[in-house]
Amino acid sequence: MSMLVIAGFSQIASPYTELKRPTITVSTSNTDTISVDLTSTNALLTTNNAYLDSICQEVQFQAAIMSAANFVVPSQGSSVTFTSTSSLTISGLPWTIGGNPQILYVHVILADSSHFYANGFNCVLSYSGGVVTITGTTETVAFPTTASFAIGLIVPPLSWEEALNALRVQLINAPELKMTSPELLINDADEDSASVTSAVFELAAAGYNKFAIQKRLSTTGANDSLNMHIYGTNNPNAVSTSLSWWDDITTTITTSSIITVHGALQTDSIPYNRYESLLYKNIMIRIDYWTKAVGTTEDNEAIIYLIRSN
Repeated sequence: MSMLVIAGFSQIASPYTELKRPTITVSTSNTDTISVDLTSTNALLTTNNAYLDSICQEVQFQAAIMSAANFVVPSQGSSVTFTSTSSLTISGLPWTIGGNPQILYVHVILADSSHFYANGFNCVLSYSGGVVTITGTTETVAFPTTASFAIGLIVPPLSWEEALNALRVQLINAPELKMTSPELLINDADEDSASVTSAVFELAAAGYNKFAIQKRLSTTGANDSLNMHIYGTNNPNAVSTSLSWWDDITTTITTSSIITVHGALQTDSIPYNRYESLLYKNIMIRIDYWTKAVGTTEDNEAIIYLIRSN
């Protein structure tokens, strides 16, 4: 004769008293009756298949509730303490509980290691101000003083750093703007004809990808003149004394292929702001000085300030 045995369920009529461990036996030769032996009370209950259906419904309900919980108190720094026979206090949660629906069950483990679940099948669980309260018509001593407890919650998922045994917190915000203080990059005056001033600054390797320059390029005499170019390179061995491995990016930055100031009392103070990422390790600004007529004296000025940002 084949037998179906289900063991370990709490007593349906009063799931908050000490756990009963019934052995439910269904005979294939007489499917209209089942016997439930509640050994703690020596009671024998005989009923029809509807009783087995009610047990299965409770099991299905408990399974659904248990599987929905994604966090159990106590764990990961949280704790639960006895407050009264009808209330427990939760502390140390990394979330703020929004209301009753987030409290799915209370697992009560009695002093003799028997246990039961209060999960809304025959009671009401509510939450307010860190306290979980149980109410219901069948409760007797729902939360015994000597018991220990675990509370199943449904909460937003968080990452846990196992090595540190701590929550992993990452702010999902826009990256913080990093900006350098103004740097005086070039400060020249009265440079001789055919001389060159080059200033190189590090960009990408220093954690920046944009920059802005504020400049003053001026000439005084009719024969004074100077030109400015901007170059970029990703070759760490490129040097400022040679244009080898330097890309001319003057047009990219200024929309002009060359910035020229020459003649009497001429000045260029137009700033240039690079708002888009520029993927070069190093940037070089180069000033070439020359005269329009041989034999005259230079009277010029080049002052450039730099700010880098991400």
